[in-house]
Amino acid sequence: MGQGGGLRRLRGVYGGLRLAVLVSALTDAVLGMAAANLPGLELPFDGVVLPVVLVWYIFTELGSIAENAAAMGAPVPGWLVKILAEGKEKVEK
Repeated sequence: MGQGGGLRRLRGVYGGLRLAVLVSALTDAVLGMAAANLPGLELPFDGVVLPVVLVWYIFTELGSIAENAAAMGAPVPGWLVKILAEGKEKVEK
C-alpha cells in the first residue's frame, strides 16, 4: 500500500471516530430531552453515552501509542501498559 492509501485509511479511521463522538453526543441530547419532557423521569446527571465513548477513545489511543513506542524500541514501563490495558478492559465492559 502506498503512502496515499495509508493516509486515506487514516482519514477514514479518524472520520469514523468523529462520527462515533457525534452520534454519542446526539444520543445524550435526545436522552436529555426525553428525560426533561417525560413526567417522573429524571436523570441525576447530564450525559451518559458521550463520556463513555470519550474515555474508550482515550484509552484506545494511549494504548496504541504505547504499543507503537514499544515496537520502535522505546522503553515503555510495564505499569503503564498494565494500567492502559485494565482501563480499556473496564471501559469495554
